[in-house]
Amino acid sequence: MKRNTKIILILNIAIIILMLGILIYQLFFAEARNVKLITRAGTLFLVYFLAMTGIKKKQSPLDYIIYADEYSEVIGEAFKNDKPAYKKLMKGLTLYKRKKYDKALKVLDEVKRDCLYSDDFTSVLYFKACCHKEKKELSKAEECLKEILEHNSENSLVWEMYGEVLLDNEKWLASVEAYEKAVELNPESSSANCKLGGAYIKISEPEKALGYILKALEIEPSNVLAISFAAVAYKFLGDSENTEKYCEMFGKYGGDVSTLRIIINAIKAV
Repeated sequence: MKRNTKIILILNIAIIILMLGILIYQLFFAEARNVKLITRAGTLFLVYFLAMTGIKKKQSPLDYIIYADEYSEVIGEAFKNDKPAYKKLMKGLTLYKRKKYDKALKVLDEVKRDCLYSDDFTSVLYFKACCHKEKKELSKAEECLKEILEHNSENSLVWEMYGEVLLDNEKWLASVEAYEKAVELNPESSSANCKLGGAYIKISEPEKALGYILKALEIEPSNVLAISFAAVAYKFLGDSENTEKYCEMFGKYGGDVSTLRIIINAIKAV
């Protein structure tokens, strides 16, 4: 989480605690209770708490802050000078995160009409692609990502998502090319290196796959997907010692070892 996001969250929590503290002091510790202060503090606490947690509307302004931070590399400077459009974008993103894909797509289609710059198109179309991918509408997801690349071909996360969609669509070689581009643009991405390694396993190149998988683990040792890919790659290469090592590591980090072993036991070394 970025520093600015942490500061905003801390400030919001501090305000809620402050108002709650005033209430507690007035109710239990003050020599003479100030009814007006208790009423005002209680009302402010309730309104602020409901607004910031989104209990009433099932949508919180904090969601926007957290999601904007999570997807900052995709959103970039999207709708920087268009607050209504940015608010719609974040509403669409929040609906996507809440798995309300059809509603999210409707909002994102609306905000797409306001797109002017590459970051605008990138963010809207990326989240549309995410929704279509979750709905198993892979061709539509692929179309969204292709359209992004017409406006912005230098975003590693877009290429990574494109690789995922192509892989799901069983376009193995094309997915490898997309992941290679993602790694080229962001060589220090554990996720991109891991997925490129997985794609190389799909096209039966375990030795090449292993290089990227180990790079992913060098960047992020707790990358569970990369750990499972390492076990699979070593199995293909006939290295039983390392296969077992990464199986155990997979379990250590919370992976389903029994399922991984079923996959590994079905593999014949090359």
